[in-house]
Amino acid sequence: MFEWWHWIVLGIGLVLAELAIPAFFVICFGCVPAVVVALMIEILFTPPFWVHLVTSLPFLLLTCTLPLRPLKGWLVCSQFFYKAREARQIGWHIPER
Repeated sequence: MFEWWHWIVLGIGLVLAELAIPAFFVICFGCVPAVVVALMIEILFTPPFWVHLVTSLPFLLLTCTLPLRPLKGWLVCSQFFYKAREARQIGWHIPER
């Protein structure tokens, strides 16, 4: 019934695509602003490379890795709470000719 990309965790069927959704939101709301801040530092101050290693790299790592686990847990809990499942067509059929 389940292929290799399905997992059953606490009665919730997880598909590989569902695990990538939180990463998308973290990239949109965490990584993009971090890169914008790094670019602004570069454009406004033109610092040496080590300044980016001290300022931009930790900021980028913190905004990308810290929100992943809570966001993933929140999305899985909301799917469980609202009893999310695959889309179904009710009453849909192929007409006969």
